[in-house]
Amino acid sequence: MDSSVRGIKAVANWLEHLQRWAALASGLFIITLMLITVYEVVMRYLLRLPTGRTQEVEQYYLLVGVVFFAIGFTLLEEGHVTIDLVVSKLPPRAQIVMDGVIASTVVIVFAILLIWGGVVLAARHQTATTPVTRMPLFVGYIMIPIGSFLLLLQAVIRLIKKVSLLRSTET
Repeated sequence: MDSSVRGIKAVANWLEHLQRWAALASGLFIITLMLITVYEVVMRYLLRLPTGRTQEVEQYYLLVGVVFFAIGFTLLEEGHVTIDLVVSKLPPRAQIVMDGVIASTVVIVFAILLIWGGVVLAARHQTATTPVTRMPLFVGYIMIPIGSFLLLLQAVIRLIKKVSLLRSTET
């Protein structure tokens, strides 16, 4: 086995572990969202003492983390929604080109745009805070480029695997 192939496999393994940790963080954010929601419901409707602070934590931090920390893992598991009505009718090599190469390239471009937009958004809000809790918005916004970078890395690995599969079907 060629050293570059071994290197790519090592990076892919490392990235898979990183994606799993990010997905675990996303799951913990979901659990935290549920607990905060239950807390707010109890405080508001049972004790008649609404806090008014939980919405900011959920909106600016937890929901962003849920989505962007899980997006790369979802690609790893091939869990994103796809419409394969046309692609499934194509020959196997054309399916690899459409579903693998073209789709991965589109995801790479999309991830780069998300990284760029997320960095710009985080930079613009370095000193901004949420209205009620006065928590820094930067923390929530920086999760966008971090999660998008994980998506980018996963899309690049996916593209490499699909191109390799395409090459192996030539012979």
